[in-house]
Parts: sequence; C-alpha cells; structure tokens
Amino acid sequence: MLSTDLHSTQLAPSPRSQATPTLPAIAIAMGQATVAAYAAFEAPSKGSLIPAGYQQVGTVTGWVAQDGGAAELFGLWLQSTSSSTEYMLALRGTVTSADQAADLDYATTSFAAYASGNTPNPVPQVHAGFWGIYSGTGTGVSTSMQAQLFAFLAANTVTSLSITGHSMGGAIAELFALDLAASAPSGAPSSVTTITFAAPKVGLTGSWDTAYASFPATASTIRVVNQDDIVPSQPPSWLAPNYVQVGQEFDVLFYYQQGTPDEQELIIRHEMDNYLVVVSNAQPLTPQRWTGTFADGVYAGITDTSATPSSAAAARARDDLARLPRVPHAVRRSSGTLAGSASFSSSNCGSQIGAASGGPMYPGTALASINGSTNLSQCIKGAGGSYVNSISIEPYGGVVYSNKIVVNGRGPSGFGQRVKLTFTMQGGEQVTLDLASTSVGDHTVKARTEGLVQIAWDFT
Repeated sequence: MLSTDLHSTQLAPSPRSQATPTLPAIAIAMGQATVAAYAAFEAPSKGSLIPAGYQQVGTVTGWVAQDGGAAELFGLWLQSTSSSTEYMLALRGTVTSADQAADLDYATTSFAAYASGNTPNPVPQVHAGFWGIYSGTGTGVSTSMQAQLFAFLAANTVTSLSITGHSMGGAIAELFALDLAASAPSGAPSSVTTITFAAPKVGLTGSWDTAYASFPATASTIRVVNQDDIVPSQPPSWLAPNYVQVGQEFDVLFYYQQGTPDEQELIIRHEMDNYLVVVSNAQPLTPQRWTGTFADGVYAGITDTSATPSSAAAARARDDLARLPRVPHAVRRSSGTLAGSASFSSSNCGSQIGAASGGPMYPGTALASINGSTNLSQCIKGAGGSYVNSISIEPYGGVVYSNKIVVNGRGPSGFGQRVKLTFTMQGGEQVTLDLASTSVGDHTVKARTEGLVQIAWDFT
C-alpha cells in the first residue's frame, strides 16, 4: 500500500499551523473508507469494509501512464445512510508497479482548475505523477478522474463532502480539494472536510502552498502523519528541495522497533491499517494521544507500539532515517534503462568457495553470465546436489529497496544445510541469500542500490 523507492536521508519539517488540530469523529470513518478503497482494488469481494453508516454509490478510476499505462480503480464514493446529501470520497494509495513509477515522477507540471479560468495565480506547480493520474486519460479511462469527480457532484445533491486518502491517495485528495475550492461549481458542497493519511508533498513552495492556503476549505485540511513514517517527507528534499506540505498536521507516533528502519519497519510505519488503529483509539481521548500496543495490520505475530508524538521523537526519526542511503531512483527510473553489463568472470568455477566479478549489472539487463555462459550450474555448484541455474535483477517496488536479485537454483540435501550467496553492488552494499530448499526454484534478495559487480558463493 505504500509508495515505492521513497528513499530519503531526512524528514524535512513541513510548514503547518503551529497549533495541533482537533481530529473530528468522522476521521475514523474516513480511515475505514480508505481501507475499503484499497480492498475494492485488491479484493473486491470485501464489501463489508465500508464503514458503518455509509453505502457505496460509485467508484473512481484513474489512468496511470507509467510502465506502459494502466486503468486502475482508485476511489469510492460513499453516501451517508442517515443523510442523503452527505457524501465521502476515499482514495487508495500505491499498489501497482505503475503507481510506484508515478510516485517517482518528481518533475512538476502546472495545475489547471476544472473550471476554465479559475486556476489560482500564481499557477500551482504540482507533482507530475500525481497530476497525471488525476487529469489523464487512456485505454479504459476515457474520462479523467478530475472530470469524473466533478460529474458526480453535478449529478448528485451534495451539501456535505468528506475527502480522504492514504499516501498517493492523500496527494490526489489534496489536488481535488484545491480544484473544488478554486472551480466553485454550481451546487458545490457547502461543507467540505479534507483529512489525509501519510500524504506526500504535492507541489512547490510559492505556488502550491500559496493557493492551498488561500481557500478556507483547503487551509483547514488535516494531514495525519506518523512521525516515524518516511512517506510524508517525500519527494526527498535533497532531490526535490522546493516541494512543500500544506494544511495542518496531526501527529501520531507508532512503530515496531526503533532505530534505523529496514523494509519491514518502514512498511509498518506507513501502513493504513496501522494508522487506522492509532487514530481510532486517539480520536475519542482528551488530549487526542493514545499510548498502547496493537497487532500489526500487515505482519502476523508482530505487536506495534503507539507512543506520544513529540519534537524529540521527530528528531530521533530524522536521525534514524538519515542513515538510509541517498539513492535518487526517481532520476534513474525516468532516464531509461541504465547502460551496464551482465558479464562476469571467475577463476573459481566449480569450487565450493568462489567469486565472479564484472558488471555493473542493472535491472532489466540479460541473465548474468560467468565466463560467457548464462547457465551457471557448472560454475556455482556444491555438495548435496546444490547449484545455481541463473541470476537476474528486477526492479523492486519497495520503500527502501530498489532491486530484487532473483536466483534460480536449489540448496543442498541434508538437514540444516544451506548455500550462502553474497552480492556486492558498485557502491559497496552487500546483500546475502541462503539457499536451503532442495526444490529447484526462484529465490530472491532485495538490494537498496543498483549495479551488481560481484557474485560470491560459499558451499562449505
């Protein structure tokens, strides 16, 4: 559910109201609706996830132009069962590889209000990936998401509207909120509440934030942010320094383990299900701070901690995340396939301990070859029938990890026996993979950086 390859070495402070906003009770239903939007795309049979007191009355699709283009369901229109003029729009975040590529399109483009002539001045400069999903059309999406949303409002009597979304969905929710305020269509809702969860930065300082603050309906937007979540700091300030957050920030703090986060930890800190647990417990309290433990929404058997957010916690999070590598994958993804080599050489073929050097090998290149052969079973082999058939690298949609090294082969026979493979990237990063299964198949290990330059094996 979270955005891919969102590497950063800093959580830049975001401009916001100094006073902590009060989270309204409807925030819980908005969080539930966002979870339902994910389910509608990933598991459509789970209609029971619609929050109590609402019914689904429509869907919203978007065109994601990246990775060949795809039409995707992004949102749900919900109607209150107690008030026929009260509606909610919930938008999910990143799920597919195309979504992930859109996340990384940090280039900016001009915002254009749905009502021609109503675009704010100065014209907001916004994230091209998010704007493309909001305004684009393609196969299966003949009407842009933007046009779909305004058509729904025109076709229904909507006096009260709640707009929400998680991660990328939160970014798109902010685009729509500003568009609605600027376009001011006939019959527009008299009451608009926008609450987002873990939304990244959407536009540039001096234009996006100026426009967003100029309308009362958008200025009052509440962004729920886990102080330990990396996504609200995206795009990273070292790569896209002029991006800025908007609205008012409501901080929470939850995690599994403190310290420099790995892939699992960053997913835990960003997962919408976990945000929902914390918000559901905090909202009824005075002050709205909840400390306690809860079962993680992604990983079975893991218990997470909700703590009191503070400036000290934010500083600790910045220090933890500062230890992550600066890997500007958005730049590399947008520049096309990197030139590289999948050729390696070794003087240790057939030995139980050996290494092959070469490359650098990038995602999307051919299978690795050692001494001219992509069939590695005669080079990387050992006792107990263990061997490696092939090695390839694929892009990986992760928060920290950018590549997935895929090894086809099998481990040795015998209880507790395994083969250790070590992969060295051109920046010095090393990742290891143990082959223990005696079944021939694909085994994977993730890497943060690109450019494989050495493959080492140990069958002892």
